[in-house]
Amino acid sequence: MSTPTIIREPKLAICTRFTPREQQVIDLICSGYSNKQIAHQLSTSVDNVKATSSHVYWKLGLNHSWGCPRVRLVLWATKARLSDAA
Repeated sequence: MSTPTIIREPKLAICTRFTPREQQVIDLICSGYSNKQIAHQLSTSVDNVKATSSHVYWKLGLNHSWGCPRVRLVLWATKARLSDAA
């Protein structure tokens, strides 16, 4: 009988210093908006939204090797009660 494999999640960095724009992007991601919808809502480009969300992921220590960082951001924001939308 084999021992079950325990999958541990990475430790997330605790960073409470988000720019106002990063906080807006976090809120909209948690509300289920796509990058294109966020760009339209914030009157900016999709590339700008991608860059901002990448900064948020980096600050939290999220990366693609641990699954979708967008989903993990929503989970983290919900747990940290960081977003009004979460």
